[in-house]
Amino acid sequence: MATKGKPQNPGYIAGTHWANCQRCDFTYRSPELKEEWTGLWVCDDCWEARHPQDFLRVHPEKVAADQPLQPSDTSNTIDVTFAETFTVEGGTFDDNNGTL
Repeated sequence: MATKGKPQNPGYIAGTHWANCQRCDFTYRSPELKEEWTGLWVCDDCWEARHPQDFLRVHPEKVAADQPLQPSDTSNTIDVTFAETFTVEGGTFDDNNGTL
């Protein structure tokens, strides 16, 4: 088990070196640290697994429509005409004969 803080016995172990956890900054032997998905080298206490939601694969939305947006058959159109036309003289207009 790693010692927290300064090493009690900084003796030599072949193939290892002292390193600090990049999250809690305690000192550990290099094999006791492992790389996290964030790229940090952390101890067992600080190590966090990547969230499963990060691995979801969703289907992309269809951007183009399968059918044309405008109908090719225009037999359903309605022609609108106004039978009565009128003109209004210029001026100021208000409701209720000027009393609002």
